[in-house]
Amino acid sequence: MKQEGDIKRTDLFLGYECNNNCRFCMVSDKKETVISASTAQVEQEIRDAVARGVEELHFLGGEPTIRPDILHIIRYAKAQGIKIVSMTTNGRMFYYPGFAKKLLQAGLYNIIFSLHGHNAELHDMLTQSPGSFEQLKKGIENVSGENIEICFNTTIVKQNYRHLPDIAELMVKYPFETTEMIFVHPFGQALADYDTIVPAFSQVEPYLHKAIDIGIKNGKKIHSRYIPFCFMQGYENYMSEIYERADVEHKGPDFFEEDVTNSRKKTLNVKFEKCRRCKYDIVCSGTYKQHRNLEEQYRPVPGKKIEEGTYG
Repeated sequence: MKQEGDIKRTDLFLGYECNNNCRFCMVSDKKETVISASTAQVEQEIRDAVARGVEELHFLGGEPTIRPDILHIIRYAKAQGIKIVSMTTNGRMFYYPGFAKKLLQAGLYNIIFSLHGHNAELHDMLTQSPGSFEQLKKGIENVSGENIEICFNTTIVKQNYRHLPDIAELMVKYPFETTEMIFVHPFGQALADYDTIVPAFSQVEPYLHKAIDIGIKNGKKIHSRYIPFCFMQGYENYMSEIYERADVEHKGPDFFEEDVTNSRKKTLNVKFEKCRRCKYDIVCSGTYKQHRNLEEQYRPVPGKKIEEGTYG
């Protein structure tokens, strides 16, 4: 659903190298096989994006901040006329105050910090990087109070789903704009270790709802992503999918998705005959077909068919 005031955005994956080694990494199989974009290639991607009418550029990886040229890339994007430069990061390089300040001075405006645990024991176990939790926390503190937007994301896995409320309690201590609690992508290392990493949607449901409630209580937006509607009854307005933008591109060293939302619906998501009986059938596109036992997991909700924008 395109929101009023939206501007065209490209999510640019700069490469897949990272200073964490997350147990659930969706691009673990690409780290050694896909070469990161060079500075010249990134500059060309930025010029091409501007020519397509892009005004917001979001950098992802891997980890963007470990690139030696990241400051130049941000400055270059601003010089080419990009209005908003944003980034998803594990936050570890923001631990260094001088570097964090340089990123903001270069033109970085929106930062999505990836927080996967409420304490060092859980977060560092998932990132397989001792000290990453404390570096992340310090990094958040280093940019809090600045003229930027801070956001969070959390990948939901077997190891942390019971602690989603605890993670939410930690998040609300910071001045963030929005949070996405994202059901793990069934790709890369998560697919290789599926039974160890991926929980059932029904297991996640009560803890996710409680985390959203904590956000509501504190006046903060905590949304889900990649959780089917049938597990979000009463929380439909806290699903990122209903705010999905129709003007977002994904571009990486090895792929280009011009229309992310529709591409995912057509090629990656799956529903079943039983879904036709569900009141969410019209608005729900299911979830990634690579997940296991989906037909057993889906649970049609009886009632009058809900159409877009009528969630209550």
